[in-house]
Amino acid sequence: MNQAQTFRAKWIWTGEGLPKQDCVLTIASGRVVALIAWKDFPNKSQEIHDYGDCCLLPGFINSHTHLEFSDLKQPIPPGKNFAEWILRVVQHRTSRSFSRDDSVEEAVDTGTALVLNVVHGASSDSDPFSDRANGQFQIPFAELMSTTDLRLRQTWQSARAMMRICATSDRAHDGLQMGLSPHAPYTTTGKLIRQTVDRCRRFKLPVMMHLAETREELDWIASGDGPLGEMLEMMVGPMGLPTSDRLTLPGYVNELLRAPKTLLIHGNYLDNDSRDALSNQRKTAAVVFCPRTHQHFGHDRYPLDQMLRQGIRVLLGTDSRASNPDLSIWEEARKIASDFPTISPEKIIQMITSDASVFLGLDRSVGFLRPNAIGIMNAVPCTSQGPESVLEEILAGDSKPISFIRPDTKHEPTKFRE
Repeated sequence: MNQAQTFRAKWIWTGEGLPKQDCVLTIASGRVVALIAWKDFPNKSQEIHDYGDCCLLPGFINSHTHLEFSDLKQPIPPGKNFAEWILRVVQHRTSRSFSRDDSVEEAVDTGTALVLNVVHGASSDSDPFSDRANGQFQIPFAELMSTTDLRLRQTWQSARAMMRICATSDRAHDGLQMGLSPHAPYTTTGKLIRQTVDRCRRFKLPVMMHLAETREELDWIASGDGPLGEMLEMMVGPMGLPTSDRLTLPGYVNELLRAPKTLLIHGNYLDNDSRDALSNQRKTAAVVFCPRTHQHFGHDRYPLDQMLRQGIRVLLGTDSRASNPDLSIWEEARKIASDFPTISPEKIIQMITSDASVFLGLDRSVGFLRPNAIGIMNAVPCTSQGPESVLEEILAGDSKPISFIRPDTKHEPTKFRE
């Protein structure tokens, strides 16, 4: 909308520093124009959308999900081991009917402005972008696997199709249109990972990969067998993935770190060498923690405090509804606040807003409420009297984003506060 809209709330958090009290935010042509204290606002008689005792926050960023499983009403039970769970996920993938619109609606309704979505098997005529939120709802990552030669050809064909679509699309975040995602060590070869990273370097794309997610994965990396090896042999037979083309855990990390941007998903059981490598590449590498998925599988306590002390950049994701009851990245942040009380509320919310935005190079568009940022925001109830307690209050209670405000939202006239 070209016409300016004005919003007022008790608190507004811009994405950095302390929340600002009783300010007015003006949005025009879909972008933030100005943030002004109410006492200095020149035209108090105009229509103002007043949210009262709330804190306005930037739209949230979900740094890892698989929207294709959003038709699930309940997470798939873990089973006796991780390999059994994967088999159930694959079975669901081949049997269900999926509506992307439903998953987009759920994520938007829980405050998400942007998702990094792993796309499995995109066709040559499918558009990986959503029409929601000005056409900028997701950055798709083409999933790559090499469990068989046929699977390898199919996934590269899908990835190239997505690249062609993105190359002709103007619906991208400040030039960041898509990424590539070799799935995990047990479904890829070292050769595929090297090829993927080389292509990411050539086309300046980010790479995303599941790594160190389970102890079974570590066993497979070490020996090429165990439950995951048995699963692969059952699924693709002895002519499938060559288990000899494995790297060490730090080897996978170091190979992925050659990409312009690296998103390492989960990292539940990273070793010291891998963590050291990630801490040395904080500007171009991030670990994405999915707290409620982590809880779903009953993993060991996540080493979040240690990672942050080492200087590793940690972002948050929901993973999919195969392991999570919903797609609310806000609930992931609240889970962190509950489980890790020593981590500051500001740091936690930055993991789903400004920190993710800066890492992706999108700080001119999402993750902030400041001039030129896209005017997408959330209103969360808040009665705090001082700025130091605002973010703590909204994370600690059961408060949820009460509205997802987009530039094209139609607002009812509101009564101004005295």
